[in-house]
Amino acid sequence: MIDISNINYNLLAAVYKITANNLQIFSAEGWKSQFRSELLLASDQLQLGFWSDVDLIVISQENYLFAYQAFARSQALILSMKAVEDLSAWKYMGLEWSESYDTHVLKEASSLITKHFERVNKFPYKRDSWIKIINILIDKNRGFNIQSIWGERLYYNAEDQFFYNSKAIKMPWYDIEYMELSLDALTDKELKEIDLEVIIPSYAVHLRTQN
Repeated sequence: MIDISNINYNLLAAVYKITANNLQIFSAEGWKSQFRSELLLASDQLQLGFWSDVDLIVISQENYLFAYQAFARSQALILSMKAVEDLSAWKYMGLEWSESYDTHVLKEASSLITKHFERVNKFPYKRDSWIKIINILIDKNRGFNIQSIWGERLYYNAEDQFFYNSKAIKMPWYDIEYMELSLDALTDKELKEIDLEVIIPSYAVHLRTQN
Protein backbone atom coordinates (compact mmCIF):
# COMPACT_ATOMS: atom_id res chain seq x y z
CA MET A 1 0.00 0.00 0.00
CA ILE A 2 1.31 3.44 -0.95
CA ASP A 3 1.82 5.99 1.84
CA ILE A 4 0.06 9.22 0.94
CA SER A 5 0.57 11.01 4.26
CA ASN A 6 3.15 13.34 2.72
CA ILE A 7 0.86 14.61 -0.04
CA ASN A 8 0.06 18.32 0.30
CA TYR A 9 -3.41 18.42 1.85
CA ASN A 10 -4.63 20.95 -0.70
CA LEU A 11 -3.60 18.60 -3.51
CA LEU A 12 -5.38 15.76 -1.74
CA ALA A 13 -8.47 17.94 -1.38
CA ALA A 14 -8.39 18.74 -5.09
CA VAL A 15 -8.12 15.07 -6.11
CA TYR A 16 -10.98 14.15 -3.75
CA LYS A 17 -13.18 16.88 -5.21
CA ILE A 18 -12.34 16.01 -8.82
CA THR A 19 -13.09 12.35 -8.08
CA ALA A 20 -16.40 13.16 -6.39
CA ASN A 21 -17.53 15.41 -9.23
CA ASN A 22 -16.50 12.81 -11.82
CA LEU A 23 -18.66 10.04 -10.34
CA GLN A 24 -21.65 8.74 -12.27
CA ILE A 25 -24.30 7.95 -9.70
CA PHE A 26 -27.88 6.83 -10.09
CA SER A 27 -30.46 7.55 -7.42
CA ALA A 28 -30.85 3.89 -6.41
CA GLU A 29 -27.17 3.50 -5.57
CA GLY A 30 -27.19 4.91 -2.06
CA TRP A 31 -23.75 3.70 -1.01
CA LYS A 32 -22.17 5.43 -4.02
CA SER A 33 -23.87 8.67 -3.03
CA GLN A 34 -22.50 8.19 0.49
CA PHE A 35 -19.00 7.67 -0.91
CA ARG A 36 -19.33 10.88 -2.93
CA SER A 37 -20.54 12.79 0.12
CA GLU A 38 -17.61 11.52 2.18
CA LEU A 39 -15.15 12.58 -0.51
CA LEU A 40 -16.62 16.09 -0.61
CA LEU A 41 -16.65 16.33 3.20
CA ALA A 42 -13.02 15.18 3.43
CA SER A 43 -12.09 17.66 0.70
CA ASP A 44 -13.76 20.53 2.58
CA GLN A 45 -12.03 19.53 5.82
CA LEU A 46 -8.66 19.47 4.10
CA GLN A 47 -9.25 22.89 2.55
CA LEU A 48 -9.95 24.25 6.04
CA GLY A 49 -6.64 22.85 7.24
CA PHE A 50 -7.95 19.79 9.04
CA TRP A 51 -6.01 16.66 8.12
CA SER A 52 -8.37 13.85 7.17
CA ASP A 53 -6.87 10.36 7.03
CA VAL A 54 -7.77 8.85 3.67
CA ASP A 55 -8.71 5.60 5.42
CA LEU A 56 -11.43 7.41 7.37
CA ILE A 57 -13.45 7.42 4.17
CA VAL A 58 -15.86 4.57 4.80
CA ILE A 59 -15.46 1.86 2.16
CA SER A 60 -16.90 -1.59 2.69
CA GLN A 61 -15.04 -4.66 1.45
CA GLU A 62 -17.29 -5.16 -1.60
CA ASN A 63 -16.97 -1.51 -2.65
CA TYR A 64 -13.19 -1.14 -2.70
CA LEU A 65 -13.10 -1.90 -6.41
CA PHE A 66 -15.53 0.93 -7.11
CA ALA A 67 -13.42 3.33 -5.04
CA TYR A 68 -10.23 2.34 -6.87
CA GLN A 69 -11.87 2.76 -10.26
CA ALA A 70 -13.29 6.14 -9.23
CA PHE A 71 -9.82 7.44 -8.35
CA ALA A 72 -8.35 5.86 -11.50
CA ARG A 73 -10.90 7.69 -13.68
CA SER A 74 -10.05 11.00 -12.05
CA GLN A 75 -6.35 10.20 -12.53
CA ALA A 76 -6.97 9.59 -16.24
CA LEU A 77 -8.72 12.97 -16.40
CA ILE A 78 -5.87 14.72 -14.58
CA LEU A 79 -3.21 13.00 -16.70
CA SER A 80 -4.93 14.33 -19.81
CA MET A 81 -4.15 17.89 -18.67
CA LYS A 82 -1.40 19.81 -20.42
CA ALA A 83 1.91 20.36 -18.63
CA VAL A 84 0.73 23.91 -17.92
CA GLU A 85 -2.97 24.66 -17.52
CA ASP A 86 -5.12 27.64 -16.61
CA LEU A 87 -6.58 26.49 -13.28
CA SER A 88 -7.26 29.96 -11.87
CA ALA A 89 -10.92 29.01 -11.42
CA TRP A 90 -9.81 26.55 -8.73
CA LYS A 91 -8.41 29.19 -6.41
CA TYR A 92 -11.24 28.55 -3.97
CA MET A 93 -9.72 25.10 -3.31
CA GLY A 94 -6.78 26.55 -1.41
CA LEU A 95 -3.73 26.04 -3.61
CA GLU A 96 -1.94 28.67 -5.63
CA TRP A 97 -3.91 27.75 -8.72
CA SER A 98 -3.03 30.15 -11.51
CA GLU A 99 -3.43 30.84 -15.19
CA SER A 100 -0.17 28.96 -15.80
CA TYR A 101 -0.26 26.15 -13.24
CA ASP A 102 2.35 23.37 -13.51
CA THR A 103 0.20 20.23 -13.32
CA HIS A 104 3.10 17.87 -12.56
CA VAL A 105 2.51 17.76 -8.79
CA LEU A 106 -1.24 17.31 -9.21
CA LYS A 107 -0.65 14.36 -11.57
CA GLU A 108 1.83 12.85 -9.16
CA ALA A 109 -0.56 13.20 -6.21
CA SER A 110 -3.42 11.65 -8.18
CA SER A 111 -1.22 8.69 -9.15
CA LEU A 112 -0.20 8.07 -5.53
CA ILE A 113 -3.80 8.20 -4.32
CA THR A 114 -4.94 5.72 -6.99
CA LYS A 115 -2.13 3.33 -6.04
CA HIS A 116 -3.11 3.72 -2.39
CA PHE A 117 -6.58 2.37 -3.18
CA GLU A 118 -5.30 -0.41 -5.45
CA ARG A 119 -5.86 -3.08 -2.82
CA VAL A 120 -6.42 -6.17 -4.91
CA ASN A 121 -6.90 -8.39 -1.86
CA LYS A 122 -10.01 -6.35 -1.03
CA PHE A 123 -11.49 -6.43 -4.55
CA PRO A 124 -14.28 -8.90 -5.37
CA TYR A 125 -12.67 -11.48 -7.65
CA LYS A 126 -14.20 -11.09 -11.12
CA ARG A 127 -11.37 -12.26 -13.39
CA ASP A 128 -12.74 -15.76 -13.96
CA SER A 129 -16.20 -14.35 -14.70
CA TRP A 130 -14.79 -12.06 -17.37
CA ILE A 131 -12.78 -14.84 -18.97
CA LYS A 132 -15.85 -17.10 -18.96
CA ILE A 133 -18.05 -14.63 -20.82
CA ILE A 134 -15.24 -13.76 -23.26
CA ASN A 135 -14.53 -17.42 -24.06
CA ILE A 136 -18.23 -18.00 -24.75
CA LEU A 137 -18.26 -15.03 -27.13
CA ILE A 138 -15.10 -16.25 -28.87
CA ASP A 139 -16.41 -19.82 -29.19
CA LYS A 140 -19.60 -18.52 -30.77
CA ASN A 141 -17.67 -16.09 -32.98
CA ARG A 142 -19.45 -13.08 -31.49
CA GLY A 143 -18.00 -9.59 -31.48
CA PHE A 144 -17.36 -7.56 -28.34
CA ASN A 145 -15.50 -4.47 -27.18
CA ILE A 146 -13.81 -4.19 -23.78
CA GLN A 147 -13.23 -0.70 -22.40
CA SER A 148 -10.93 0.17 -19.52
CA ILE A 149 -11.30 2.78 -16.81
CA TRP A 150 -8.42 4.60 -18.52
CA GLY A 151 -10.57 5.33 -21.56
CA GLU A 152 -8.90 2.87 -23.89
CA ARG A 153 -9.88 -0.38 -25.55
CA LEU A 154 -8.56 -3.62 -24.10
CA TYR A 155 -7.75 -6.80 -26.00
CA TYR A 156 -7.93 -10.34 -24.65
CA ASN A 157 -5.19 -12.85 -25.41
CA ALA A 158 -6.70 -16.34 -25.23
CA GLU A 159 -3.27 -17.99 -25.06
CA ASP A 160 -2.12 -16.44 -21.78
CA GLN A 161 -5.60 -15.29 -20.65
CA PHE A 162 -4.49 -11.72 -19.99
CA PHE A 163 -5.74 -8.33 -21.14
CA TYR A 164 -3.61 -5.85 -23.09
CA ASN A 165 -4.03 -2.29 -24.33
CA SER A 166 -3.19 -1.06 -27.83
CA LYS A 167 0.47 -0.66 -26.81
CA ALA A 168 0.66 -4.35 -25.88
CA ILE A 169 0.97 -3.46 -22.19
CA LYS A 170 -0.56 -6.05 -19.87
CA MET A 171 -3.52 -4.62 -17.96
CA PRO A 172 -5.11 -6.07 -14.80
CA TRP A 173 -8.65 -7.44 -15.01
CA TYR A 174 -9.86 -4.91 -12.44
CA ASP A 175 -9.15 -2.10 -14.91
CA ILE A 176 -12.09 -3.30 -17.04
CA GLU A 177 -14.92 -0.79 -16.86
CA TYR A 178 -17.44 -2.40 -19.17
CA MET A 179 -17.99 -4.59 -22.20
CA GLU A 180 -20.06 -3.69 -25.25
CA LEU A 181 -22.01 -6.29 -27.21
CA SER A 182 -24.14 -5.82 -30.27
CA LEU A 183 -27.84 -6.47 -29.70
CA ASP A 184 -27.66 -9.61 -31.80
CA ALA A 185 -24.40 -10.89 -30.31
CA LEU A 186 -26.11 -13.52 -28.15
CA THR A 187 -29.51 -15.17 -28.12
CA ASP A 188 -31.60 -15.27 -24.95
CA LYS A 189 -30.58 -18.89 -24.50
CA GLU A 190 -26.90 -17.99 -24.81
CA LEU A 191 -27.26 -15.12 -22.36
CA LYS A 192 -28.61 -17.58 -19.80
CA GLU A 193 -25.33 -19.51 -20.07
CA ILE A 194 -23.53 -16.45 -18.71
CA ASP A 195 -24.02 -15.54 -15.08
CA LEU A 196 -24.16 -11.77 -15.57
CA GLU A 197 -25.14 -11.33 -11.94
CA VAL A 198 -21.59 -12.32 -11.04
CA ILE A 199 -20.34 -9.28 -12.93
CA ILE A 200 -23.16 -6.78 -12.39
CA PRO A 201 -23.37 -4.38 -10.52
CA SER A 202 -19.61 -4.11 -10.08
CA TYR A 203 -19.29 -4.11 -13.84
CA ALA A 204 -21.61 -3.50 -16.73
CA VAL A 205 -22.24 -5.31 -19.98
CA HIS A 206 -23.73 -2.80 -22.41
CA LEU A 207 -25.84 -3.85 -25.35
CA ARG A 208 -25.54 -1.59 -28.36
CA THR A 209 -27.12 -1.43 -31.79
CA GLN A 210 -25.07 -3.14 -34.46
CA ASN A 211 -23.52 -0.50 -36.75
